[in-house]
Amino acid sequence: MHHKLLHIVAFVMLLFLALESAAQCPGWVYAGKDSTVCYSNNVVYLDGKIRRTNGQTGYGYWSGGNGQYSPAYYYMNATYIPSMDEVNAGYVDLVLIPYQNCYPSKADTVRITIRKVGEESISGPLAACEYSGGNSYSVANKAGLNYSWHVVGGTISSGSGTNSITVNWGAEGPGYIYLVQTDNLGCYGVGSLNPISRFNLNTSDIGKADIGSDATSYDSDAIPNGSGFVITSNCGGSKGLDLVLPGSNFDRGKMCMTFSWQRDESQANFFRRGGTEFYISGGTLYVKLTQYNSSGASQVVGPVSTGYTVPNDDVMRHFTFCYDSSSGVARVLVNDNLVWNYSTGSTSSLYWVGAGSAYVGEMMDGSCSGNTLLDWINVSVPVSIIPKPSTAISGNNPACQYGEYLYSCDTPSRVTYNWSSNGGTIQGSNTGPAAWVNWNTVGSNSMNLLLTDTVTGCDSSFVFGVSSHSAPDAGFSGEDSLCVGEQETYEANTTGLLYSWSGTLNGAVSDSATYFQEMTAAGTYSIYLEVIDTLTTCSNADTLTIWSHALPDSVMTGPASACPGETETYQVNSASDLNYSWNVSGGTIVSGQGSSEVAVKFPASGTVSLAAEITVQGFGCSVTGTISPQVFDKPVTGTIRH
Repeated sequence: MHHKLLHIVAFVMLLFLALESAAQCPGWVYAGKDSTVCYSNNVVYLDGKIRRTNGQTGYGYWSGGNGQYSPAYYYMNATYIPSMDEVNAGYVDLVLIPYQNCYPSKADTVRITIRKVGEESISGPLAACEYSGGNSYSVANKAGLNYSWHVVGGTISSGSGTNSITVNWGAEGPGYIYLVQTDNLGCYGVGSLNPISRFNLNTSDIGKADIGSDATSYDSDAIPNGSGFVITSNCGGSKGLDLVLPGSNFDRGKMCMTFSWQRDESQANFFRRGGTEFYISGGTLYVKLTQYNSSGASQVVGPVSTGYTVPNDDVMRHFTFCYDSSSGVARVLVNDNLVWNYSTGSTSSLYWVGAGSAYVGEMMDGSCSGNTLLDWINVSVPVSIIPKPSTAISGNNPACQYGEYLYSCDTPSRVTYNWSSNGGTIQGSNTGPAAWVNWNTVGSNSMNLLLTDTVTGCDSSFVFGVSSHSAPDAGFSGEDSLCVGEQETYEANTTGLLYSWSGTLNGAVSDSATYFQEMTAAGTYSIYLEVIDTLTTCSNADTLTIWSHALPDSVMTGPASACPGETETYQVNSASDLNYSWNVSGGTIVSGQGSSEVAVKFPASGTVSLAAEITVQGFGCSVTGTISPQVFDKPVTGTIRH
């Protein structure tokens, strides 16, 4: 009925045209005031006026432009939707021509300037390590524009509202950035990082792409309204855009797509290709994935409900689906809010074998309400958020002060290792999958590991906390220089612990707080003590080196008898490291005191006691040599007679 009615109206207008051609020329023709519209909302409301010389209303038609007039070009107050060519040109001239054949022509022209706001590509890295910061993305800075950034898989750390942002990426998977730029008239444009296809569905040639290949077809009942497309005839639950796109645009392992959609009813088939679908059914958002499995065959995930229900209102929302084959992660967002995240494994990718064309907007549930259904579509290759190397550290915790321990990781592939420690000292190499450390600090310490992926350059830091208990005091008291024959008791500095004593002289052991040692032979020996804290099981040990010095030779030589008044010489062993102290009873030392030899004078008969104390210098070891010579009176004789 819609097309039949237009034919009737056209016939009437042509008849009127024939009548007007014989009428008088118009007094004036006014096509309207030149104006500016936005590409993002580029409906032109025409209001032409024609007056005859007698003041009555005249009639005419619009000419110029290759866009779409609605209801038709012969309506003075028609609306006009520019074509993509006119958008790219930046203007269109529309001419209002009266039906009368007049000379000179009374036609009038109105110029419609079409303002197109930035849709340029965003520059920045296409790969980044997960959880990395300082990733910069930007577009050319243009005065008078407002910038609204949208980030999937990360957060903006600085630059919001400017032409350049810094992004902190999150966990591995697809990262996606698009930008809506708006000028002071409210005109906006969508730009993205690495775009492969973009459609603004607000021009008369809906199937013409801003970026990428044009659509091969679309539903003839889908017409633009200047801010998207609507269905205004043949409405029903199965109606939609039916935009058919060349499948070669989408033969990619990773991809992100955004649809600016307004709910008209409860159905919206955003995208379908090769068993992968993104759609709304019954007001709930669904995803279906068809992927390669590890053997190269197809496997189907879903349909899966994302759990998101679209509010029943007339609000444009951004519905985004992302997939990254390098990580096997799929994500769905509404505006900038994550509503579904799914990991399928790093060996999977979308199954495009024989997939053919991609279908966008097959069902939009157009109810002839006049609401804009889809405003724009953007498809881009996302940023690959690369996983960092992962590992687990194992080793002792708690540990003991002064203890040496081995810490190791589960040796991930293609990485380099760099171990360090807080509170300890690495023993040996720190560049292998394991490292030894000696804990020399009591308290909260850590074993640290930096792993660097040799292929991607991504690195990860790991901290293994270690609580180090103090080692018990293993010191003990006692002499370290003794003489043969001397005894010493060694006593531990602490009490109430477990003790283990041993010595190298006679192999004696003890588990008490004291240790007894007798020096039975000269030489260098040691005493070892290990102390164990019964509460923490931490141990400590100490060793004392003992020097045991032999006693000097105490044999004294000299005459065993003497006569009163005589002087005799006595000797003991002579050595440079010995000190000598002589003592005599019943005689007098004439000379040699302090040396190894003395001269003794015996004044009277009797038994004499002679002693020499011999002391080793520095050690104090001493021995006394003695001798007891007899002093006999000289014989008394009478007068010798001859």
